[in-house]
Amino acid sequence: MKKKKLGKGYDTLFELYDDTEETTDNKNTENSESGVIMLRTSSVEPDRKQPRTKFDEDAIEQLAQSLQQHGMLQPILVRKSGESYKIVAGERRWRAAMKAGIKEVPAIVKELDDLQAAQIALIENLQRESLDPVEEAAGYKRLSEEFSMTQEQIAEKVSKPRSVVANSLRLLELPESVQKMLSSGDISVGHAKVLAGVADKEKCAALAQRAKEEKLTVRALEAMLAAEGKETKKPQAKGFVSKDPYVSELEIAMKKLTGAAVKVRQQKGGAQRLEIEFKSMEELKSFASRLAVSTEVE
Repeated sequence: MKKKKLGKGYDTLFELYDDTEETTDNKNTENSESGVIMLRTSSVEPDRKQPRTKFDEDAIEQLAQSLQQHGMLQPILVRKSGESYKIVAGERRWRAAMKAGIKEVPAIVKELDDLQAAQIALIENLQRESLDPVEEAAGYKRLSEEFSMTQEQIAEKVSKPRSVVANSLRLLELPESVQKMLSSGDISVGHAKVLAGVADKEKCAALAQRAKEEKLTVRALEAMLAAEGKETKKPQAKGFVSKDPYVSELEIAMKKLTGAAVKVRQQKGGAQRLEIEFKSMEELKSFASRLAVSTEVE
């Protein structure tokens, strides 16, 4: 049975689950040719686990005015939940219909399990590019943790590179205060990616606040972190590796013996190099004298 065109995005969503059965309700009017039925708006409820957590009320108001004028052009997607229906895709349109006082909304009812519903809800939102970065990351995390999907599987479902999914998930490691700044638009995703590399959470939050207040560009923030890194990083001689505890103890013993600054450099391959620093010619002569005496005694 041929179904009518449902609009951009919907064909992609529904083709994933063409083998699922549609349910009907004797109280609702069904259009058998399109699979779209009219549901009482009051019989539909949101899914509290859906990826989107915030809605632009001004945008909802504008959409409500449009619905009053032109009606709802695209049906919402729902699944049965007890005596009511739970929204899988289209909550924004349903909210606008409620605001506009519309009594019935066109809908497609599908038999979906939690995994299918979560996938469709996330895909629908991502196709519309309407999630803020933190909501998007939370959606990926839910698919990963609740439904045991790998990053590769998630990337395939949302038609994005795996690196995009991985970078998005890293945003959830940021301090909560930084995530809020990202959600509100006080800092950009570019800022957040730079800050995700800062292990110290307090420092990360302070840098985010500074980026917000001083309106720093991403490049400026990167330069600031690079400059701090150069100041705090201790230079290590090229070709050397860190010494083991025995060598450290040997350095201390030789400092006491010579009275000078002593460094034992461990080179790759196991070779050792002894460096003794004398602050003056007198220190060098004193050391040479003790060395000569020690040699004569032997």
